[in-house]
Amino acid sequence: MGEAYTAVADDTSSIIFNPAGLNFVNAFQIQAMSNQWFSGISQRMALAAFPIGFGVLGIGYTDLNSGDIQGYSNTGTAEAVFSTASNAIIVSYASKFREDLFYGVSIKGISEKLESFTGSSFGADLGIKYIMNSDLHLGASVLNLGPGLKFDQETTPLPITIRGGASYNAKIFEKDLKLAADVVLYSDSNKFNLGAEYKPHEILALRAGLYGSNLRAGAGLTTKPVVIDYSFAPDANLGATHQISLTFFLQGEDPIKKSIVENLAQAKAYYKASDYSNAIVKYERVLQLEPLNEEAKSGLVKSQQELNLTTYRFIALRQKTEMEEFTKEMLQKGKAFMGQGRYSDAVIVYSEILKVDPTNMEVLRQQDQARARLQERLNAKNKLESKEDVAEAMKHISLSQFEAARERLASALSKDPENRQAIDLMSKIKFLEKN
Repeated sequence: MGEAYTAVADDTSSIIFNPAGLNFVNAFQIQAMSNQWFSGISQRMALAAFPIGFGVLGIGYTDLNSGDIQGYSNTGTAEAVFSTASNAIIVSYASKFREDLFYGVSIKGISEKLESFTGSSFGADLGIKYIMNSDLHLGASVLNLGPGLKFDQETTPLPITIRGGASYNAKIFEKDLKLAADVVLYSDSNKFNLGAEYKPHEILALRAGLYGSNLRAGAGLTTKPVVIDYSFAPDANLGATHQISLTFFLQGEDPIKKSIVENLAQAKAYYKASDYSNAIVKYERVLQLEPLNEEAKSGLVKSQQELNLTTYRFIALRQKTEMEEFTKEMLQKGKAFMGQGRYSDAVIVYSEILKVDPTNMEVLRQQDQARARLQERLNAKNKLESKEDVAEAMKHISLSQFEAARERLASALSKDPENRQAIDLMSKIKFLEKN
């Protein structure tokens, strides 16, 4: 994958690229690697990692040997063959700041041999890894911090390296595809590495990448409890290099445990991001692999509760918004009716609003005003009709039609009980009837 591994790191090789990746080792792992380079240069590596309850501990040994180098004098005369070698013993520890943020640190003892000269020193590596979500991971590491190697009277600085990278999990043809990119800063140069891993089958991984401008390709084969990895790096000038590594999982069903750890971490990241639907999916995946996992059961219940609460809040908010819009629209309509003197229509509109918002004080006030105006109008109409009845009654009295006059006056008083003229005429009719 073009060594674009800073954010991908999740096994014993994290000791080399980013010690924070050791957090994803959940069973005892041993990895042995051999790399045959051009011109007889070779590299050997042995790495191991295992959980210790409060983190993960890693141990590693690396050895780089130049092979035989023909020595020459200043005059070009062949002299003794010599070699150079470099090796390091590494102890790493990894843990987490929180459920989605992990860290790792390595301490290493370094020794080098150049012909008859030897030098030694110590160094440190620091790493961090962040799970942004289930698909996107970020990583960074600083390697080879230390005082430098001292040969005789001369001190050579350690090759400090700063790495930053990202990885993204995708699907193609329903199969897993991992994409990765790294920026690597050396003291004298920089590199941009790209990598991809496609798994057409659960036991087979196909890889390709760019290490700077150089093509890399490889494959991995998982046969429990061993993973075999091979990579090939062609070079037009120096020839091809080959790397083979074997990783042994020496405890339990590591692929299942690894999946449980990854899905739990992803579920927690989703939960923290309030993405409760995806958190539920991940917790359910863990429970498929380990039905009695208490952390997953608890997380699933909490995620479901939060999802229900979020759904309820959304519905309530939507209903409130719709009610506010309805109230605003109807209130404007009611006020328009009031302005037009259509008080009956205004009362009906305000009654409709109060059905959905019975405590709305503004609407209650507007309704009271509409009813008051309506009553004023009704009273004025009744008084007018009462006067008209009195006028008709007076005509009947002039014609001595006292019974018809009495009916008209009774109608006038039903409409305006305080009509003084109607009351007086009632008395007058009684007097006329007696005489």
